[in-house]
Amino acid sequence: MSKFDAGTARLEIFKRLSVGDDISPIALSKDHTALHKFIKKDFEGGYAAFYESIGLNRHVFYHENRNLANMAAKTGLMFEEILNDMLKDVGLEFKRSPNMDGNYPDFVLKGNENHWMDAKISQYTAFTSKSIIKYKDACDKLTLVYLVGDKTHDQVLYDGKVRVVSVYKLFAFDTKVLAKYATKLEIIADICESIKEERDRQKTLLGDDSNEDDE
Repeated sequence: MSKFDAGTARLEIFKRLSVGDDISPIALSKDHTALHKFIKKDFEGGYAAFYESIGLNRHVFYHENRNLANMAAKTGLMFEEILNDMLKDVGLEFKRSPNMDGNYPDFVLKGNENHWMDAKISQYTAFTSKSIIKYKDACDKLTLVYLVGDKTHDQVLYDGKVRVVSVYKLFAFDTKVLAKYATKLEIIADICESIKEERDRQKTLLGDDSNEDDE
């Protein structure tokens, strides 16, 4: 039987806060297993409900999730930079993030300014990206290039206006360029996988089965 109840758990949490200790699920699972077990297993609703019951915004205390969000954003920018270099290496001329009547695609091809291109970190984010809805009617052709996912995927949508394609498929015609950037692409993909695994682990610790992002 747990030595904690709602009252004593609340006191312990505020005691930790008063001395600057981390009260995230990850931290408690490591250095206060009894309290962690009570909140996760015995308190109805788990961490989300417990934080709310004592007047705390649960999002404020998921430090690791906030760090993961920063890491995920950085990997996306890293991939965008590599895609920039790969496009240059195959001789493609483009403008980088120009203002296109209030839209800011990652790349706009020179000589065909109605062809826009966006870098997406994964196949999933490409297909669920707001870029499709936002850009597809503002240009003649939109190409979304992703890193993580099916390396052979190449699909055309919306009557040919939108193309979702793996970076490996897009550059399959130039094996030298792919080989030049292979290690960098693999490193970014590995980081993305690690971020996903850590997010899943945190959701398990939290006892939250929802798909809500905590960033």
